[in-house]
Amino acid sequence: MLQMREKGQSARSQQQARAVLSAAFESAIEDDLVASNPVAKSRTISLDSAQIHPLSLTEVQTLLAKTTGVQMQARVRMAVLYAMRQGEALGLQWKDVDFNKKTVFIWQQVQKIEGAYEFVKLKSEDSSRTLEIDDETLAALKAHKVQQNTDRLAMGDKWEDHDLVFTTSTGKPIDCKTDYRHWHRALANAGLPIKRLHDARHTAATLLFDQGLDIEVIRRFMGHSSVLLTSKTYVHHSARQLKGAADLIKSMIKGA
Repeated sequence: MLQMREKGQSARSQQQARAVLSAAFESAIEDDLVASNPVAKSRTISLDSAQIHPLSLTEVQTLLAKTTGVQMQARVRMAVLYAMRQGEALGLQWKDVDFNKKTVFIWQQVQKIEGAYEFVKLKSEDSSRTLEIDDETLAALKAHKVQQNTDRLAMGDKWEDHDLVFTTSTGKPIDCKTDYRHWHRALANAGLPIKRLHDARHTAATLLFDQGLDIEVIRRFMGHSSVLLTSKTYVHHSARQLKGAADLIKSMIKGA
């Protein structure tokens, strides 16, 4: 780990390497090759918590108003309103969008494995979820589907049909780095500060909590396994938690 640190390897990489070593020693113990796991006695590697900067409601409204292009409008809505992880959004297929029931079924993601894109099931049952979609977002998805059908006809044999909602100009899966650049461009066009794409997920949870939605409902909406994760990680920027504290203190002191 010291050598990794000296070579500038990230704390995350060091943590992963430590985990692999620990697993190897645990396996060796089971095979009676070693007596103990020295990694278990070594110093753990802590990660600095990344600062989270969700968008405000006003910023979300501005972003949606300024985002042009039917595909990007739908993509941004899936991020800031429905908290879809990047892999979930890029792996979303039209067969999982029900325009009649106004729902989107999230159960898989797309990943690039050894240079090839593959559909992979989500890590847990809690991650799989069916979300009801508001009318404006549904309209954005419909407009995007119409435009995509036009593009597909224009491309002819050059179009690769994977039934994906979000695609390149030839129907291929969008690379995550390209998707990230599109996100930053949308923010810039709206005159908003650059933020991580994952901050959009935090934005959705925070806004829902601000609107009074129950934390358990938000947990299911986000696809989390525990309310603790939802509360601790995704709604700590909410103004709702502290709202009214000053008035309560004022009345408390006056009544003393």
